[in-house]
Amino acid sequence: MWKNVVHALVGPLAYAWIRARVRREGELATPFGTPISHGSGPDPDRVLVMGGPIVRGLGVVSFDLALVGHLARRLSSRTGRGADVEARSIARFDATLAAESVRREDLSRFDLVLIMMGIHEILSMTPMSSYARDIRALIAAVAGVTTPSRPVLIAGVAPFMQDMNVPQFAVAWMERRIIRQNAETRKACEESGVAEYVTFAPDRLGIRFGRDASAVYESWAVALVPVVERALATRSPLAQAPADEVARQRALDDLGVLDSAPDAAVDRIVEMARDMLGMDAASLNFIDHDRQWSKASAGLDAVDLPRDEAICNTTIQRPGVHVVEDLDADPAYREASWAAAVDHVRFYAGYPLEAPGGERVGALCVMDREPRQFSDDETATLRDLALRAQAVLWEQRAG
Repeated sequence: MWKNVVHALVGPLAYAWIRARVRREGELATPFGTPISHGSGPDPDRVLVMGGPIVRGLGVVSFDLALVGHLARRLSSRTGRGADVEARSIARFDATLAAESVRREDLSRFDLVLIMMGIHEILSMTPMSSYARDIRALIAAVAGVTTPSRPVLIAGVAPFMQDMNVPQFAVAWMERRIIRQNAETRKACEESGVAEYVTFAPDRLGIRFGRDASAVYESWAVALVPVVERALATRSPLAQAPADEVARQRALDDLGVLDSAPDAAVDRIVEMARDMLGMDAASLNFIDHDRQWSKASAGLDAVDLPRDEAICNTTIQRPGVHVVEDLDADPAYREASWAAAVDHVRFYAGYPLEAPGGERVGALCVMDREPRQFSDDETATLRDLALRAQAVLWEQRAG
């Protein structure tokens, strides 16, 4: 009982005092925009990182310099595949808020979920009995919205106060608390069989007001990427959930791109796709209700198509590249009127474009009059250009 009283009365004061000590040199910078970073490669693994404000990137101004950026690059470098790493940061992130966030999130979009939590409970002096109950409620929420084929990792807390401006007695108390809390998290994970506990022991811990924050996040990625890679390698193939067409159309409408004027930046990206991949043509298309609308094209005239005749409509049905090496040899496409109309197109490769919420709304595609194969390097190039076009559209929406 007395621990609950201390938590209720002293916890908020302790939390505020420690935050004031840490931030006494000024407020930390924070990245702006959609919290996602990409590692280059042909077939990206999709990772969601959930946690407090620190996972968004306190101390840096770009997500590429934050944990998600370093993790995306390290992961893609190790696997040879691409990586899309997103952050979900919540102020005062604790196990209860984590459970609520898990229930709201569409985890079917991700290959792996990494939850970094426990710091708030330490700072606010949450009783261990309350934490033990809350961490099990979080794992129960995970079990209710995911499947065994989608790995869920829960990282332990590192002794994060060693590099920060707090008294030594507070550091010692927190280190003892971290050991006990991590043991409770490990026990809950092992009992459940739903989530895997991950020891988090980076070489560097404290965030120092932007002077070395990116280097700290890089050390975090170095510590986390081996276990993330292992979990991805042992997962079962994920069945793709059917797209929510209402949500997809709403996301497309919210982008405000339909029937918009030509855009020089988008035009350049489409031209680059054609030229870099050595194709006859390229286009950037959006799937709207019952039509395909072309935002930009190079090497062919932009035309609207009925949705049921558009190959890009097939491209948006799943993440990753969609390739048809020879349209004439594929029964699904050999009679397509648009292919015959455009100087008899034989080859198609398209990569989906997403709205900020992950809904696939369109595609960047390249086409050729001769059948051909499409390599992993070419896929990676098409993906990089699609992500560049996607970023332009997101920036315009934000503006």
